Amino acid sequence: MKQTTGIDAALAARLLAGEASESEKERHRISLAVDADYRSDWAQWLWVWDAAGTEEVDRRDCDVAWTRLQRKIHSPLFLLKERTLALSLAAAAVLLLALLLPLLWTPAANQPELLVTAGGEDIQEVVLEDGTRVSLNANSRLSFPEEFGPHERRVYLHGEAWFEVEAQGGRPFYVETEDLLVKVVGTAFNVRSWPEPTGVSVEVGSGRVEVHSGLEGSEHILLQKGEGLVFHRSTKRLEQVALNRNYLAWKTGQLIFEDTPLSEVFQTLERTYRRPITADHPTIFEEKLGGSFSHQSFEHVVEVLCTTFQLEQHTVNGVVVLSRK
Repeated sequence: MKQTTGIDAALAARLLAGEASESEKERHRISLAVDADYRSDWAQWLWVWDAAGTEEVDRRDCDVAWTRLQRKIHSPLFLLKERTLALSLAAAAVLLLALLLPLLWTPAANQPELLVTAGGEDIQEVVLEDGTRVSLNANSRLSFPEEFGPHERRVYLHGEAWFEVEAQGGRPFYVETEDLLVKVVGTAFNVRSWPEPTGVSVEVGSGRVEVHSGLEGSEHILLQKGEGLVFHRSTKRLEQVALNRNYLAWKTGQLIFEDTPLSEVFQTLERTYRRPITADHPTIFEEKLGGSFSHQSFEHVVEVLCTTFQLEQHTVNGVVVLSRK
C-alpha cells in the first residue's frame, strides 16, 4: 500500500466518521469522480476500515491511539517497499479504528464506493442493490455504496437522473446534490442539478418526496405526483412550480407543445438538449407553437421553428439566436 497523498489520515478519519465538513465532503465527491489516484487512495482507506475490529474500548485511550497512528504514518516506514507499507499502515490503522469504531464511525456501507458516469449523448441505466432503477442523463455522475446500510439508502448525484425507488419500510432513500437533499420512501421522480443558476429542480412522477435546501431539517417542501420545484441558488430558496409536461424529454425523446409560447419552448429545448437558444426581439417570444417531436435532434427542432415562424438563426458565443427574416 502506497502512502495516500490525496487523503491524509486525519481527513480519512473525518470522512469515515461522518465528521467531515460539507466542503470537505464535496471536494471528496469531486475527487472520487475525476481523479483515479484519489479513488485508489480512498479504496485503500476503505480496505483498512473493513479490516478494523469492533471491540469495545475506553474513550480515554482514543487520543493515545491517534497519536501512535500519526507517528506511524509519518515515520520512515513509508520509505520501505510497498508490501511493508501495507502491513505497517494497516496495523496502525486497525488499532485506531478498533478504538474509535464504537464511539464515532458509521458503517462503511454508507460510504460512496461505486461511481457511474454517463458521457457524451448516452443515457446510462443503473440498477442499485435494493432494486432501485436509475436513468442517468448524459454528462451526469452517480456515486453510491455497493451495499446500503440498515437504516438508510443514500446516493450522490451530479447532473440529472430519473429514479424509480423501491419502497422499503424504515429505510428511506436519499438523493444528495450540491444544493438539495431529496428524501423518499418509494416513488418515481426526476432530479436535475446542473452548474447554471437555474439548473436545480425536482419533479415527481408518482408517490411523494421531501426536498430540503440543505441538510435534513432545513427548509423543505413536500411534493406529490404531478408537482415540481426549483431551487434558486442566488437566494437559497425553494419554490414550488407547475410541472412542465416535457420534463422527461431527455429520457423519453418525446416533446409535445400545445399552443406553447416560444419563450417556454426555448426553456424546454435548453433543458432537454442543454443547448442555449434565444431570440433577438420580444415579439418572437410571444409566438405560440403546437406540435410534437419524437427523437429529433436539436438542429432539426430549431429548423422547424425557423420554417414555421419565418425566422433565421445564427450563433453568437455558442448561443443560437433566432431573428426575423
